[in-house]
Amino acid sequence: MEKLESYIEFLKYCLDTSRPIPASVATINWHDLLEFAQKQSIVGVFWQGINSPSALNNFYGNKPTDDDVMEWMGEAHLLQMQSKLVDEKAAWVAGNFKQEGFKSCLLKGQGIALLYPNPALRTSGDIDIWVAPMKASGSQEEDVEAVLSYCRKFVPDTKACYHHIDFRNAGEISVEVHYRPSWASCPWHNQRLQKYFFGCFSSVHPSSDEKSILLDSGKGFFYPDFEFNVIFLLHHIYRHALYEGIGLRQIIDYYYLLFSNKGVNKAKLAKQLAYFGMQKIASGISWILVEILGLKEDYVIVAPNAKYGRIIWDDIIEGGNFGKYSSDQPSASGTYLHNLKRIKKDLKMLSYFPAECLWEPWFRIWHWAWRKRH
Repeated sequence: MEKLESYIEFLKYCLDTSRPIPASVATINWHDLLEFAQKQSIVGVFWQGINSPSALNNFYGNKPTDDDVMEWMGEAHLLQMQSKLVDEKAAWVAGNFKQEGFKSCLLKGQGIALLYPNPALRTSGDIDIWVAPMKASGSQEEDVEAVLSYCRKFVPDTKACYHHIDFRNAGEISVEVHYRPSWASCPWHNQRLQKYFFGCFSSVHPSSDEKSILLDSGKGFFYPDFEFNVIFLLHHIYRHALYEGIGLRQIIDYYYLLFSNKGVNKAKLAKQLAYFGMQKIASGISWILVEILGLKEDYVIVAPNAKYGRIIWDDIIEGGNFGKYSSDQPSASGTYLHNLKRIKKDLKMLSYFPAECLWEPWFRIWHWAWRKRH
């Protein structure tokens, strides 16, 4: 536990290098810290702290050895090369969809990276791109069918999920084409979310001068604005925290998002989060951001709540990025075991987030039928 506490204290400094360097760095084993950072997919965040001018001269007698520095530098260099590659592929994918008559918006990933002090040091994943016909049909279902029909010209045998379909890889980078950014198991929360998502995107045209949720990255793709991401990124965290697991990379994405707030109406956003059934998860993530990672409370949308924060924090530390290291990981081999672990996770979280957990088994049955039709 002492080791973890020293890592988190140093992580606070890495996120905000205007802070004093914590004395706990005197006890850090730099190789072990790298392993922790890899587990949580936040190597670049730690590296920007290790490599900061104030840290270089003050490690409390525990300066990284030449071998430590080379190990960290090698990992940071790989991150930067991968980030550049994913930027290029994202622009290529977005450009192709535009040529085919679809508007698109990058979700998470390279768009969120732009909020980091050094975007190239965020660990890149696959490409999640939200796509809809340039000419809005007026119906979300018709737009979904249009996207599915186009994608199946290239991946005819790929099974579609309710919110996305696996598309052709861009080189070695996986591409997920979203026709819905996210979903909720609770039917009324899902209905509200889908109406909101469709309303945000249905009137968007990237070449229009009218205000929209799309921001130009300057790299050949669009990404969502602050208000949309407050809702979408939190819901992405919520869904993964309940069903698979979430890591520090996703929490730090939200940290940098909220840190970028330029006077947005927080009361309005808090009301929207409650409307979508996300008040509790918002308060839990606020607690992690404020009490664990040191974000000033002025930046969070909903007041911190330790009850909801601690249960998510414990899962983050045990499971790592997307719960890959968790004993409760539902993605274990075999349909039976997968479903059994899902139910176990539902029961664990039931008293904290009852609406989603009670509806999740029913959504799974409904989703099975939806996939059969699509």
